[in-house]
This record gives sequence, structure tokens and C-alpha cells, in this order.
Amino acid sequence: MCLKKRKYDESNVQYGFTSININGEEKPQCVICNKVLSYDSMKPTKLKQHLENVHPQHKTKDKSFFEQIAKQKKPHTIGETLIKPCALKMGD
Repeated sequence: MCLKKRKYDESNVQYGFTSININGEEKPQCVICNKVLSYDSMKPTKLKQHLENVHPQHKTKDKSFFEQIAKQKKPHTIGETLIKPCALKMGD
């Protein structure tokens, strides 16, 4: 028996979620709180439930609101903007 792997769907951004790859497994990540949910939560109903229960003030927002937030998140540059200045001061 072959289990079907659920993959991230771009339409999930309407619920405030993007996708993150952890140890080769794709998982949903909330663009508002950055919480990474389990692989089993990749279902749209679970993503919508997170949005309505944890971020009820955003549940009426449209897809473009979440797309803007997702584009503004730059976790790969956090080292340059937060850690690098501190490291440079330690070296002085």
C-alpha cells in the first residue's frame, strides 16, 4: 500500500501559511507567528482552524495580505541584521 504524500499548495497562503522543509519533510509554517505545524496539518481545514483560533483578527483578510507578510519575512538575513552588529562589537 502506497501512502499519498500531501504537498504544499500555493492556495494555502489564503490561510496564512507557507511551506518549510525540515529534515526532508515539507511542513506548513504560519506567516504571522512563524509556528511550524506538523506534516499532518497540511490539510486546508487544519490551516484554517489555526488561523481562526490563534489569529482571529486576521481571518477576514484576503490572500494578498498574507502574501505581503510572507514576502517581508527574511529569516535568511536575520544574521546580518541582528547578530552581525553584536558580533562586531564583541570583536572591538
